[in-house]
Amino acid sequence: MIQVDEIVLTELNKMPDRLVLKESYRPLALYLEAKPYFQHHESIQIWEQDIDGLAKSPTYRPSESFRALSECVFHMLLQGKIPTKQMLREAFTDYIDTILYEVEPLLKKEMATFTVSEEERIENDSFDNSVQLTLDDTIEQTIENEHIFTSLNYNYNIVRDTVSSKKPFNTDENGILRSELVDPKGNLTGKAEFRLDTLDLPTAEETQVWLNLVQSTINAFDELTTDLLDIISHMWVVQEKDEDGYINFHSDVVLKLRHENHNNKPLIIRERDRFKIMKRVATLSSIWLSMRENNVKVVDRSAIKNETDYDFTTFHRMFDINSVKVAYDKKTGEPKGIYELKIKLAPILRSYFDATLQTFVPIDLKIIQYRRTDSKTEKLYVKISNLDMTA
Repeated sequence: MIQVDEIVLTELNKMPDRLVLKESYRPLALYLEAKPYFQHHESIQIWEQDIDGLAKSPTYRPSESFRALSECVFHMLLQGKIPTKQMLREAFTDYIDTILYEVEPLLKKEMATFTVSEEERIENDSFDNSVQLTLDDTIEQTIENEHIFTSLNYNYNIVRDTVSSKKPFNTDENGILRSELVDPKGNLTGKAEFRLDTLDLPTAEETQVWLNLVQSTINAFDELTTDLLDIISHMWVVQEKDEDGYINFHSDVVLKLRHENHNNKPLIIRERDRFKIMKRVATLSSIWLSMRENNVKVVDRSAIKNETDYDFTTFHRMFDINSVKVAYDKKTGEPKGIYELKIKLAPILRSYFDATLQTFVPIDLKIIQYRRTDSKTEKLYVKISNLDMTA
C-alpha cells in the first residue's frame, strides 16, 4: 500500500483550520476528509496512488473517481474559492449526499472494471523495468509467466475501448474520421482521428508498401487490435531499445503469444496471419489523439460550442515507427507486405506506462489466446500468482 508522506501529513495536521491550503496540500487534504465517507469502497486505494502520483509530478493523471471528487468539491461546491481545511470539512458535512451521488458510481465502475486484489496489484515501488530484455527473452519470459502487463490508468482504458471498435470512427463534415473518447458518465475527455497518411521511411518502396497497408486498415478495429495495443505497450516497457527509444517488433511475436500449445500442438505461421497483425499495427500507428489536460474542466460534450476552448486542436500520434522490413514474393520479387518494424510509444501513450507514476495490472495470456465469440464478456482480468516482471 502506498504510504502518505509523513512530513507533509504532519504539516497539514498542524495547519490552522482557516489557513488557506497551498495547492500542493489540497489533494491530500481532500483525500483525508473524504476517506471516512468512502472507506467501505476497496477501490479507494486507487486514491492513495493518486495522492502519491500528484505529489511526485504535476503532470500525473489521477483516476476518474478522484478527478470527479475534486471537481465536485473544489468547483461545484466551493465554486473555485481557495480552500481551507474548515471549508472542506463543512462541504462534506453539508453536501455529503451530493458528493456521494457524483463519486460513488465511478468508484463502483473502477472496481468492476479492474477486479484485481491488493496482492495482484503492482505498486510503483515494486514495478521493476530496469532490466531490459532482448526480443527473444521478452517472448520467453512472457510465455513462462503466462501474462503481460497493462496500465491501470483510466484514460488509457478509454483509448483501449476506442481501438476495440466499441466507440466507432465516423466521418465528420470535413471528411475526417473521428471518434470521441467519452467516460462512463458521458463526459468528453478527448478525441481520436484516423489519418490515412504515411511515414517518412528510408526508401520509396517501403513508403509505398506502408501506404498500401494503411489504406486497408479502416475496418481493422477489433479485439485483436486491442490485444496488439497491450502487447506492444508491454514489450516497449520491458524490451531493450535502440538509442532513439525504438524496439524491434515482429509479427511472429504475437502469433507465438496467441498460440495455445495444447498437447504440444505445433505453431503454424501463415503469411496471411502475419499481414493481418501488421494491418492492425498500421491501424494503431494511424490513430492520433487529443486528450484533455488536467487543468481543463471535464464538460458535457453537448455544451461545447468552440472546440478551441477545450484544447482539442492538437493531435498526437499514438505510436512512432522509423523503419519496416518488407516481405517479397520468392518467384516474382514483388513486395507482399510488412512483417517486421521498429516501433515506440509516442509521448501521449508513454506517460501511461511510466513505472514511477502508474500502477500496472496483469492480463493472463489465456485472454489473448481466447477464441473470440460474439460475446466479449469473458474478456476480464484474471487472477494470477506470479507478478515478477524480471523473473
